[in-house]
Amino acid sequence: MARFETSDGLSLNFSDEGAGPAILCLAGLTRNSGDFRFVMPFLAGYRVIRMDYRGRGRSDYADNITTYCVPQEAADAIALLDHLGIARATILGTSRGGLIAMLLGTTQPQRLNGVILNDIGPEIAPGGLDRIMEFVGQRPNFPDYDAAADGLKVAQEPRFPGVTRDRWRIHAELIWAQCADGLDLRYDARLREALIGQAGAGPVPDLWGLWDALANLPLTVLHGANSDLLNADILSRMQARAPDMRAVTVPDRGHVPFLDEAEALDGRHPHTSERPRMSDIDMIRAAAARLKGHARRTPLLSSPFLDRIAGRRVWIKPECLQHTGSFKYRGGYAAVSALDDATRARGVLAFSSGNHAQGVALAAAQHGVAALIIMPADAPAMKIANTRALGAEVVLYDRVAGQSRDELGAQLQAKRNLTLIRPYDEPQVIAGQGTTGLEIAEDAALRGIARADVLVCCGGGGLTSGIALALEAEAPGLTARPCEPEEFDDATRSLASGEIQRNTRISGGLCDAIITPQPGEITFPIMRRLCGPGLVVSEEEALHAMALAWGRLKLVAEPGGAVALAAALFRPDQMIGDDVIVTISGGNVDADVFQRALSSYGGLE
Repeated sequence: MARFETSDGLSLNFSDEGAGPAILCLAGLTRNSGDFRFVMPFLAGYRVIRMDYRGRGRSDYADNITTYCVPQEAADAIALLDHLGIARATILGTSRGGLIAMLLGTTQPQRLNGVILNDIGPEIAPGGLDRIMEFVGQRPNFPDYDAAADGLKVAQEPRFPGVTRDRWRIHAELIWAQCADGLDLRYDARLREALIGQAGAGPVPDLWGLWDALANLPLTVLHGANSDLLNADILSRMQARAPDMRAVTVPDRGHVPFLDEAEALDGRHPHTSERPRMSDIDMIRAAAARLKGHARRTPLLSSPFLDRIAGRRVWIKPECLQHTGSFKYRGGYAAVSALDDATRARGVLAFSSGNHAQGVALAAAQHGVAALIIMPADAPAMKIANTRALGAEVVLYDRVAGQSRDELGAQLQAKRNLTLIRPYDEPQVIAGQGTTGLEIAEDAALRGIARADVLVCCGGGGLTSGIALALEAEAPGLTARPCEPEEFDDATRSLASGEIQRNTRISGGLCDAIITPQPGEITFPIMRRLCGPGLVVSEEEALHAMALAWGRLKLVAEPGGAVALAAALFRPDQMIGDDVIVTISGGNVDADVFQRALSSYGGLE
């Protein structure tokens, strides 16, 4: 631990650990830097700064208790960043810390890379503040930590069901100090007086203006499902005013989540390209073990007719033969199977235009749990029908009219206490898709293929990044390259520029399976590090590739699933070597589109 001096002469305690993008952790009202003990092991790859506010933890107590206020604490936070020479940081703010983050988002936005709020918003639910005032400044009535653990276990069970006594004992050690005559506070008891004085100074200010300022920053909000400070209604209104906000509901938690829950860990990174990448393929190998006996091991196929068109040997990995007709089953099963039993039993939620929907629906059915899938109303009719046939509940939204699937999802997730499984920006999903790369590496080695491009149909980048990670470890001579349709080439443009680029259109293309607004915040850094340049083809070339896959190999490919084959066949000058490996990522195509491909290109030129 270290110390720095504030403008009014107080010495405040802080810790500075790790290396990488900076995260400034700001604790709850009566808490200290121990608030983040449980999440620290999961923040590898970041420089993590934790501060004890004035009057808390090991920091000096102020003579003037009116300085125990959000504006002064915000000023202290900036002073700490200045002391450390940190120009910008992401703030992880728990409760009070979130209020400080909202103020800084208005007064010092240039100092923030992003914000993660832990169970706090611009409005506090009725009763939440009253409960807090019941204990602020009051010494706990426990003789020791063991008694505190027993008491907390009983008192908190309604809001934190299933939390162990051992966890509550650690929590007690973090917030209270053991003294000869029992437990005591780890903060200045006069904080109560300060709060009462601030409340008597006038009405509670409207904080929604501060919230609106955060909408311009990468933003994640963690919400305890049983919280009495941040309820689902407030969260929904926050989402409506900040549509790009990432909302994560943590089940079986009140105010506040511990931050090491699976859902909280998923939401610990804001929408920023500074997320750490998956550092190795341990998750992919673990996913492969769970998928064994469930996923189909698809082969590498070839055709001399396709080789002749491409001018080199073309090896096709037909994930259109996978369960549910696409590679998405791998990621869906990997994610559902990775959940603990209690979390999985509550059911899962997914967003998808079709293939991820079906993969998650089947995986959920195989585990005997409910699945709620939010799909665009203009998704292919067959994909909607198949998802329902697999037992999932399907809720449609109008993306063409601009209806927000994230807002709808946040409402349903909070109401039903479901776990969200994202289609590509989710580590376990990436791991599942990466098992495709393990198989490619093994089969390429058997055929003596040491160097080749591996062309991957790319939407948000889950399959591309997963394959790239697997190849890095198992076949470093093979290079993954994303393939996309014209007008939806965000990954190709992002790789060329080195920064995430968005598509101007997010619907309406023939290759619906791989249309996303932009590459993922997790997937893009992986692709930037490991992938070769992207390849772009026209929709007509995708249709032509569909006809050739059917005519030469009797494979049914959908347009989005055929773009990599189209790139291999019709962009031969953009790759080198005697071999190219191609994914056909899916085959869930409506009959009229398939008939169009065959009628237009059935001559197999």
